[in-house]
Amino acid sequence: MTIESTNQWTFVDIKDLLERRRDQASFHVFSEEYVRGEIFNLEIEQELKQSSYDGNVLITCFKGILNIKVAESTRIISELQQILINPKIPFHIKANTESSFQIIWSPCFAKYETLEPKFKDRLEYPIDFIDSMMGNFQKPGFQQALSLTQDLKDIIIDSDSIKLSSWIDKIDFDTESLGSAFFMVYQFSKDLLQKNLKEKG
Repeated sequence: MTIESTNQWTFVDIKDLLERRRDQASFHVFSEEYVRGEIFNLEIEQELKQSSYDGNVLITCFKGILNIKVAESTRIISELQQILINPKIPFHIKANTESSFQIIWSPCFAKYETLEPKFKDRLEYPIDFIDSMMGNFQKPGFQQALSLTQDLKDIIIDSDSIKLSSWIDKIDFDTESLGSAFFMVYQFSKDLLQKNLKEKG
């Protein structure tokens, strides 16, 4: 299994995952209370806009060559090299070749800001996550996971923590029928509810 999760650990087969998802521009591998991991596939000259994050950012190159500008300095990293960026330091990533890399963000939901243009909305990232995960369910046998994830997206758009709590409570989680990808959506919803309750508390 490419991704396997329990309430104690998450296993990821990176090699298999990169092969299976090579046509996706980006996708999430895990999202927990203190850390989340995201993989990007970029074409030559494609880039991620200059950004800053109020947490640590660990970038690991799995394939290709990346040009990473950190503040006023530039580093080139290639396969199995990584760079750790400290909180609030601006960074910009550009692919010198066709590239695949992972970004690990810690903590999970620290403030993220694109420096050009400004970050539009605090809900933008959660919606991006849901949209990326829904791509996993666009095939026969995953209609229930797709429907539940669409319901979750509507709840996030409404920013309704009561409905979010009800959505979590009604899920009869079954890894056999809904799969490990849906477990990430389910876990993400619980993390988001916890974050919303902390903000209101």
